[in-house]
Amino acid sequence: MGKTSRGSARPAKFGLLTGLLLGWAFLVGTGFSIGGQALKGQAGLISGLIGAAVTFLFCGSTVIVMWATRNKPVTVQSIGLVASWLVKMVVLLVALGARYGERSYDKTWLGVTIIVGLVGSLALDAWTVMRARVTTGDT
Repeated sequence: MGKTSRGSARPAKFGLLTGLLLGWAFLVGTGFSIGGQALKGQAGLISGLIGAAVTFLFCGSTVIVMWATRNKPVTVQSIGLVASWLVKMVVLLVALGARYGERSYDKTWLGVTIIVGLVGSLALDAWTVMRARVTTGDT
C-alpha cells in the first residue's frame, strides 16, 4: 500500500509545479505593486499590477499547455510550448503597444517587474525539468 503508481504521482507533481508558478506570479505581483507604490507612486502600482498579470499569463499558460499535452509525443509538446510562447509574445507586444505613450504607468518599473517575473518563471521551469524523471526513448 506504500507504493504509488506512476499515474497517481503525476497530479501531485503537476499541482506542485502549478502552485510554485502561480505562487511566484502572486509574489511578484504583490511585491512589485507595493514596491512600485512606495517608489513610483500610483504609476508604479499600476506597473506592478500589469507586470504581475503578464507573469501570471506566462506562468499559467505554460502550465496549461504542458498539462494539455502531457500524454502526447515530445514533438507535440514542443510544438505546443513554442506556439504558446509565440502567442504570449504577440499578446505582450499588442498590450504594450496599446498602452504606448500613456503616463498612467512607469515603463521602467513595468520592465523590471516583467523581467523578474519571467526570469523566476524560467528558473522554476528549468528546476522542474531537471528534477523530472522522464524517459526520452521509445519503450
